Amino acid sequence: MLSEELLRRQEEANPICVGLIGAGKFGGGLIAQISQMKGMKVGVVADVDLGRALRAYESSGVAAAAIVTAAAQGALDDALRRDRPAIVEDGLLVARAEEVDVVVEATGQPEVGARFALEALRSGNHVVMVNVEA
Repeated sequence: MLSEELLRRQEEANPICVGLIGAGKFGGGLIAQISQMKGMKVGVVADVDLGRALRAYESSGVAAAAIVTAAAQGALDDALRRDRPAIVEDGLLVARAEEVDVVVEATGQPEVGARFALEALRSGNHVVMVNVEA
């Protein structure tokens, strides 16, 4: 049933937009996995190391030239509305993003992860916690 719903979203050109905070080992693997799925996409990746975020996208087949680097909320929201993959340094931008359907928190840092998750919930976004310490 879930695969049927994802296929429907793909056919309607309305995939679930995932905002990922943390492009480490788990985050990078998640990007690769989602890139193979129908009905889902990673719209934005946040990491304190923008190079790591960029490499995570590139390893899943996204061309570097297609990726927008955003430093402010308006720039991120604009990139997402234009269906452009984005990278940001500040996870709070992802947590507050209007165009994101679900925020995946994968920083591995309890205090930071809890703050991002709380802000995402306050912003009306769904949250998936990968950060077991938080």
